[in-house]
Amino acid sequence: AKLTPAQFMQHRIIRIVPLYWAITLLLAMISLLAPQLLGVTSFKPWHILASLFFIPVEHPSLPGEILPFLIQGWTLNYEMFFYIIFAATMLFSRSTMFIAIFIAFMVLIASGIIEDSNIATTTFYTSPILLEFLFGVTLAQLYLRGLVLPRRGAWFLIGAGVVALIVTGITDIGFGPSGVNPERVIYWGLPSFCITAGVVFLARPQQRESGVFWKLGELSYSLYLTHTVVLPAMSILWYQSNFSFHGFSGMLFSVTTGIVAVFCGLLSYQLFERPVMLFLKRK
Repeated sequence: AKLTPAQFMQHRIIRIVPLYWAITLLLAMISLLAPQLLGVTSFKPWHILASLFFIPVEHPSLPGEILPFLIQGWTLNYEMFFYIIFAATMLFSRSTMFIAIFIAFMVLIASGIIEDSNIATTTFYTSPILLEFLFGVTLAQLYLRGLVLPRRGAWFLIGAGVVALIVTGITDIGFGPSGVNPERVIYWGLPSFCITAGVVFLARPQQRESGVFWKLGELSYSLYLTHTVVLPAMSILWYQSNFSFHGFSGMLFSVTTGIVAVFCGLLSYQLFERPVMLFLKRK
């Protein structure tokens, strides 16, 4: 049965909020009790509250940067905003939904280009990065309409995207919403779209819910949120063990930290994210 807008939002909140709140509150506790363990995070109740409810505000420790308490949560602010727009268009037909989303985002982007606002929320929601959501919506439309891409074509898209990211990776275009500009859409957005499209059309339907890549996809959200705890912890442990961050030792640190981050992401998914998600869905 087709979901109602309210049911859609309920599902997305169950999927996104519990782990994000858990990690945010964990870091908040650490910043209050042992702030030396964290880099730029400072304990400001108003900032934490805004972060929990996906409200874009300026980071108290990073002037001019519109970032939540859990830094990478800025992408979730965009994600929840997209879900709201998507839910609002669910009252239309599928093809009309696409047009409505496209018009809404283009109007927001155009208004941001025409008028330079000093209000954090306005600046955030009129960023050119919204174009990257339109890339995803376009890909979904092509897939749902039955577009089939030859395997060679899919591999070509993946290869082209990877090469483009490597070539443009030397370009400093900024991180976070405050560093977002039209060049980001070209340098990162289009190559990422090519890689995603290639993977989508490369995977066979019967393989989409099995295998190691499916498992990595399942735990990717946990990995995304928990790695911000793993990286500083590993850095402190590495430093206290008198290991170097350069040369072979630096490469070993990167590999080791990557493995530990994936393992912690898996633990987070198995012990918290999945059980809580299933519990809330039953309720």
